Amino acid sequence: GSFAALFKIGDKEKKIYFYYTLDAKIEVFKAKHNLLNGKILLNDDYEKVSISLEGLPARAILGEMPRNMMIKSYIKESSIFTESMFETKKDVSKKENIKAFLKEGGLIIEVQATLLEDANIGETVKIKTEQGKTLNAKILSFKEAMILE
Repeated sequence: GSFAALFKIGDKEKKIYFYYTLDAKIEVFKAKHNLLNGKILLNDDYEKVSISLEGLPARAILGEMPRNMMIKSYIKESSIFTESMFETKKDVSKKENIKAFLKEGGLIIEVQATLLEDANIGETVKIKTEQGKTLNAKILSFKEAMILE
């Protein structure tokens, strides 16, 4: 890169040009072996390596690997991980059966229900009870939800 500095002393101006090169490395994640699509990424599937900034692919995953990453398409051994290679797997999946609780005063009613969408713990989703009623519920854990209506 380059930049210029302008110096003024009284009425005189002097412009000095500076040129520099940046020889830096950054830590990225690299596949230890070939990875098939649909696989949930595990810690032993990748390693952290340092590469030159010049070799950094666009949208490379830096810092920490997010959890619940699922491979979108085949990844070759030694490939540097980028955001486009993965999608995040939700904590609970559509069509899973869960226990749903309805709290009414001091009374708690438990019903079996089916999730109508994927979600993470803490999110609000639509569920369908065995009686066919569609309700909103907040996901409490991998197998439980609290009915909000």
